[in-house]
Amino acid sequence: MRMLGNQVLLRPAPYSDTTQSGVLFMPDGAVEDATGVAEVVAVGPGRYNGKGKLEPLDVKPGDNVTLLRFHMEEKKIRVGDEEFSIVAEPDLWGVIEK
Repeated sequence: MRMLGNQVLLRPAPYSDTTQSGVLFMPDGAVEDATGVAEVVAVGPGRYNGKGKLEPLDVKPGDNVTLLRFHMEEKKIRVGDEEFSIVAEPDLWGVIEK
């Protein structure tokens, strides 16, 4: 899929509301405020600034990013058996560096 503008295609990481030991750490109703992690699959070319210059995005395919889970829930698409989310780059909080 080729993205346009400042749109980013994400593959959300699996989400769990419990730790590996089974201890609950996310109360019901707080999921929309929870942060999420996703892998960047595709990015648009960027946006034109007020002077007509294209400003490329700060993320690239393969980056792992963090953002509010709410933004990943807004625009979902399904391709085959896989579900993706489309978000605007300003909704991303940051790149998780290894």
